[in-house]
Amino acid sequence: NVIVLRTHLFRSSKEIYEYAFPGWCRDLVATHLQGKLMLRGKTADLYPSIGFAGHVNSLEALYQQRLNAVLAVQQQPPLWANFVLRRHFHGDARLQEQERKRRELQFIENSLESDYSLVVRGHGNWSIRLGEILCLGKIPLFIDTDCVLPYDYVVDWKKYFLWVKEADLDRIGEIVYEYHSDISAEEYVERQKTLRSLWQEWFSPQGYCKNLWRTIVPWLQG
Repeated sequence: NVIVLRTHLFRSSKEIYEYAFPGWCRDLVATHLQGKLMLRGKTADLYPSIGFAGHVNSLEALYQQRLNAVLAVQQQPPLWANFVLRRHFHGDARLQEQERKRRELQFIENSLESDYSLVVRGHGNWSIRLGEILCLGKIPLFIDTDCVLPYDYVVDWKKYFLWVKEADLDRIGEIVYEYHSDISAEEYVERQKTLRSLWQEWFSPQGYCKNLWRTIVPWLQG
């Protein structure tokens, strides 16, 4: 008997012994923000800003779903696409170290200056971006492409994310506008604090490993 921890899973076809593993990242609040969580107040702007700084390549079939999401945000009012589109992943080994650091800082700044941050799968059916966004306490505009998230049998992630099914991309403007209109200024700020706490408890290396017993013990007990 085995337990398999994987980043790349499909909810509709995963085996019972497969569990989601998060894309780990450094604590960006500690490394770039002097340990202070930068909270954003809810803007009164009728056009919510959607942040994204990352790799989009229209020539790569495996990135088609990401491209579709990017185009949906760009083309649908009342959204403001605060996008920095790149031809290469910021962790690409072909990039010089100085350029990787510049891109990481640009990603953080883009996230902090946006109302929501677009999170959609890349080469595999997962994204390290989700962990980075949660680490920063940002509300993810999460595109569900039949995803499996870490500890989704304990945490109701839909409760905390701005969740959009891939099939609803043609309505993404309407869905985001409704969410942004309904959430109060107080809830908006508190949600950011909660997401940071959820990263620490369930997504960070320490939190994920601390909770592995929740996967292992029930499996051993059959």
